[in-house]
Formats: sequence, structure tokens, C-alpha cells
Amino acid sequence: MRRTKRLYAESNADFVHKLKISRKECYETIFWLEILAESEIIDKEKLKILHEDAERIGRILTSIIKKKISNQ
Repeated sequence: MRRTKRLYAESNADFVHKLKISRKECYETIFWLEILAESEIIDKEKLKILHEDAERIGRILTSIIKKKISNQ
């Protein structure tokens, strides 16, 4: 993680900001997956898996954000 942070973030605050943007994009993805589910364009079972994965990623990002903020 440290190597990644060094390459893409200028500070802890910048790193947390980028994580928050990633989390926002994750939840926007969930929004669009729900629209796809309503439209029945894609198989509901595939969408369920994608939705669960996106929620899991969102929770992981939230956990990282909380830990980084508490360590500042």
C-alpha cells in the first residue's frame, strides 16, 4: 500500500480524498446496477453477484478511509 500511496497521492489527506472518490464511484455503480435490474436487460443472478461485489468493495473502501482518518 505504501508504494501505491507514494505513486498516486501527495499526502495522507490526498490519499483519503482519492479513496472517497473511489467509494462514491462504487456507490454510483450500485445505482446503475439497480437500474439494470429494474430494466431486466441483464440476468438477475449475474447482477446480484455484481451488486454484492460492489457493496463489498464499498465497505472495504469505507473501512480503509476510517482507519486512515483515525491514524492522522
